[in-house]
Amino acid sequence: RRDALQTGRTMHRHDTALVGTVKDAGLPFASTLLGLGAMPTRHPLYVGLLGMHGNYGPNVKTNECDLLVAIGMRFDDRVTGDLAKYARQATVIHVDIDASEIDKNVPVDVGIVADAKEALAAMAERVATASHDDWLAEFGQCIDEMLASESSFLLDVIVEREENVFPMLLRLIAVLGRHRVEIVSLSCINPAGSTVYEHELVVRAEADHIRRAVKHMGACVGVERIDYRIEDATT
Repeated sequence: RRDALQTGRTMHRHDTALVGTVKDAGLPFASTLLGLGAMPTRHPLYVGLLGMHGNYGPNVKTNECDLLVAIGMRFDDRVTGDLAKYARQATVIHVDIDASEIDKNVPVDVGIVADAKEALAAMAERVATASHDDWLAEFGQCIDEMLASESSFLLDVIVEREENVFPMLLRLIAVLGRHRVEIVSLSCINPAGSTVYEHELVVRAEADHIRRAVKHMGACVGVERIDYRIEDATT
């Protein structure tokens, strides 16, 4: 089977119920922008960010999966694109604490009105241990296709600050978009107890565009210190 799980902003950072369920079921996992942090972005089952600012793989594979489990997400048009073409082939399970969100944008086969953590705990009791290695590998192939198609770069952004870095990340993505820089993949590392956040991005753009984006990034995202390292990802 080609199953996938997606989540929005309802989940807490590195939620243990979510991580456990995803691991046991072997489910490729993607998040909306507001769902970043629900699961470690370097987890082997994390396949990227959804939507117009997201990654190629999860956006394409959403329209190829057999089962789509959506937890605490609204299916807004920044994630789905054309609703008439969104996941039409999939059996859709939607978990949300707000009953009005069920069937609002995307018709679902199973709607569950519940707290996400409680729903995941109930799912965990019924999930059989499985793996979907071939299906998971297809997400990696999407990244390979993107990297082969145009000039691609690795961009490390290291931010040292104590407050929440999420607003900074939103501005960072906006800056990249304005300079025609496309994010292929994104991961965030924040060691426990540390105020240093490292966002590692693989981005796709012409060299001049990425240089202009880096030049304007410091002022635009409004942080105390950012260190940049750009390498040609094809070398």
